[in-house]
Amino acid sequence: AKEGKSLLEKKIVVFDAPEAIMAATKNLPGYYFYGDAMFKGENRQTGSMITVFLSDKEGTVSMNISDESGKVVKSADINLQRGFNRVFWRFDRNPLPSAGQAIQGEDQRGRYFRNFGGPALPGRYIASFKNGEETATAGLITRYDPRLPEPDINALKGNRERAERIASGI
Repeated sequence: AKEGKSLLEKKIVVFDAPEAIMAATKNLPGYYFYGDAMFKGENRQTGSMITVFLSDKEGTVSMNISDESGKVVKSADINLQRGFNRVFWRFDRNPLPSAGQAIQGEDQRGRYFRNFGGPALPGRYIASFKNGEETATAGLITRYDPRLPEPDINALKGNRERAERIASGI
């Protein structure tokens, strides 16, 4: 709002996302049917909610989520409409290379073999969106579920580094 009309003159604008909680979710014991008085409705989407304004024509935009060191943890191409768009990053990372990955691309059933790169760690991230020649960035803050004990971040980082070392040899 501080920028006024100049904001609308840019081809792409990304707004800082509200703080996101990496909530732990599961079914409650005993609630397996709607008749058991379970809530049936739309829940808030999981992930960090990023608002992107596109003043140009609709199309595919490149998105990169980087950690504090600048390392890209998630990248994707996203189709956006002209105007305001909401994109949710579900705290997932790019998959690590794995044995047999090249064969999966040739298999018609490849959609069943998608890799998951594991969850990102709580912390600060930068979301960058590129639309042609113009790039826009915004900050993201993710926090671990406050209802649970704080995880050992150093152990999680060590596990991730070990997985990356192993994957680099594949």
